[in-house]
Amino acid sequence: MLTDAGLRVLVTGAGRGIGRHTALALARRRCDLVLVARSEGRLREVAGQARAAGAANVHVVPTDLADPEATVRAWLTGWRLLGGLDVLINNAGFNTRRAPIEAYSLAEWDSLLAVNLRAPFLLSQQAVRDMADGGSGHIVNVLSTAAHTAIPFMAPYVAAKAGLLAMTRVLALEANRHGIRVSTVSPGATDSAGTGEERAMRPESVGAVIAATVFAPPDVMAAEIIVRPTALDG
Repeated sequence: MLTDAGLRVLVTGAGRGIGRHTALALARRRCDLVLVARSEGRLREVAGQARAAGAANVHVVPTDLADPEATVRAWLTGWRLLGGLDVLINNAGFNTRRAPIEAYSLAEWDSLLAVNLRAPFLLSQQAVRDMADGGSGHIVNVLSTAAHTAIPFMAPYVAAKAGLLAMTRVLALEANRHGIRVSTVSPGATDSAGTGEERAMRPESVGAVIAATVFAPPDVMAAEIIVRPTALDG
């Protein structure tokens, strides 16, 4: 069973936005961290901030999550660096543009599903394999409110997030027999770029919700959380 002390957490998409602020929220709770994203420079910046916030052990693992072998290697590297992992937070995700479905190329479709769906599948798969022996663990998949509705001109992104929601629901049922909790957090409109959009949530607010999910009481699994701006426009 997981305890609050010294959780070892791998966070993807940790270089900016929600992932960055999730990592910092966990650092303030004295978690040990493995930070995964493409940009090594951004990861090192966040790692310094995490150490200043209270994390004793922080490692950066620059990774292109569109590469399936590199994705699995990131998990294995994190496991080795911290001597195991207690929590996986699949936060990395992106959308290329808004366009009608007939305008998307196969390459765009494949790239969006690779990062938004395949990478969380591969990381979750490896996490269950490795966490099962210890009889505990927690996987948090960060989705989007797009997973719960139809949004015109975003077909690949919506399909990927809805697919991840469906996969996570199955994963929660399967992983439970190993004592592994599985959660989803679906944020609405978030000002990840820091533009000051008044009707969007701040990424640090969403990161705080994700961290709170990790630290839910041990007899609680926060299965599916939808997080919307107070103005309810997200």
